[in-house]
Amino acid sequence: MTKHQYLIGSDSQDARAVHMSWEEVRELAVKKSGGIWRGQDVYVSRKDGRGGVKRWMWRNGMLIRHSSE
Repeated sequence: MTKHQYLIGSDSQDARAVHMSWEEVRELAVKKSGGIWRGQDVYVSRKDGRGGVKRWMWRNGMLIRHSSE
């Protein structure tokens, strides 16, 4: 599994950097959005290899948004 540097948090103020595989990050986001942060959105982002940024958003344990810039 390839690992990348991701930022994960409920907003930019509490975002923390993690070095994980996509599968590990996805599991953590599902757990946080449906668990201790229930009712809060969980944001994940990482830089892609072309200078852009990929972003995901989970709510209540479900991926609801994805974007690339």
